[in-house]
Order: sequence, then structure tokens, then C-alpha cells
Amino acid sequence: MYDPNHFKHLFTLGSCFYKAYKDNYPFRTVELEAVVKYLSCKTNRLGKLTYSCRNNACSHVKYVFSTCKSKLCLVWPKDHRALDSSSE
Repeated sequence: MYDPNHFKHLFTLGSCFYKAYKDNYPFRTVELEAVVKYLSCKTNRLGKLTYSCRNNACSHVKYVFSTCKSKLCLVWPKDHRALDSSSE
């Protein structure tokens, strides 16, 4: 089965990134910022938009989570291309 977050597993599997950070691996600031932003991608941490039906009898709600726009992110370029093609 396809998992769009398979790349994220490289940082979270076995807490490898967290262990390297705790063991004082010499990460550069830009690397830490990119990974933290990437791990927060499409979560509540970056915010979300809430859409609901105008019909008061309808209880459907859709949440659209913000992307990180990080260099590591594989989600944002796809979303960005979709926006570019719709403006043509």
C-alpha cells in the first residue's frame, strides 16, 4: 500500500533522529530547522483550515492542514504545481 509519508519514517523509525540529537550529533542549525519543519508538516502545529457545510443539519467538517514548505518536504512541491497549473 502506498504511504505518502514514507520519507518521514526515515526520521521517526526507532527514534533515530531524536537519539542522534540527544547524543549531541553535530547538526547544523539549518538541518535541524528543516527536519523539525518537515516532521511538523500537515499537523496541528502548523495550523489548519476548517471547512464545514453551510447547511446547519449537516455535520460534515473537513480539515486541511498546512504544509511546511521545507526543503525536505515532498508534499509542498506537488501542491505548489497544482496551484501553478490552475492559474494558467
